[in-house]
Amino acid sequence: MKNLLSLQSVTRNLMATLKNNIRGGLQKMKNLKTIRMALAVAVVFLLGVGGAQAQMVRLDPMDDTIAIGIDNLIVNGTPYNVTFPLTLPAFQYGVPPVFDFHTEATARDATDAVNAALNNVPTVTRVRDSDLHLPIPTSFFLIGYEFDLFGLRTLSWNGDYTDGMWVTDRIFSAAVVNVQTWASFEVVPEPGTGLLLGLGLAGVAACTRRSGQWLVWP
Repeated sequence: MKNLLSLQSVTRNLMATLKNNIRGGLQKMKNLKTIRMALAVAVVFLLGVGGAQAQMVRLDPMDDTIAIGIDNLIVNGTPYNVTFPLTLPAFQYGVPPVFDFHTEATARDATDAVNAALNNVPTVTRVRDSDLHLPIPTSFFLIGYEFDLFGLRTLSWNGDYTDGMWVTDRIFSAAVVNVQTWASFEVVPEPGTGLLLGLGLAGVAACTRRSGQWLVWP
């Protein structure tokens, strides 16, 4: 009788061990599957960020003479997405102002780059804000770089459409009360940044530690 009870106890222990091993194996398989899926998402994210690097002038869908933005414009080695908001200087750069370019020389470089991009599309003669409900295109844009506190004006380079092409015209002094069309710049994330972000999301989504065990998200 004792031998039978001992055999039953050994059998139960073996079954419990086998069950735990099977459960652990399935847990690891789930973790691997989740990690692989998350890594695949990260790779797709990376390809999406890195694959859209060609410069493109975005046109008004109803009028190809109007540019509403430029994607992946390179200025001094840095890619930007550009829009053309129509607003007051304080709304464009804030108070105190924070300029996209902080010197006369770099603002001139940015103006030249925008003009070159617009000249690559011969139909474009005007620019306007893509989010503006009323279409008010203009044949010029400004890029500010310094605020004149005493004159309450924003010193800016002026890009202008004249004699059939876009040119860097002159330094323009924009009064604080005047609504103007600005070229607004937003830095495009680098592919490496996208990869790090994607991998970070993959790690968080795939697995975390809780009580010394892997946690699989449902």
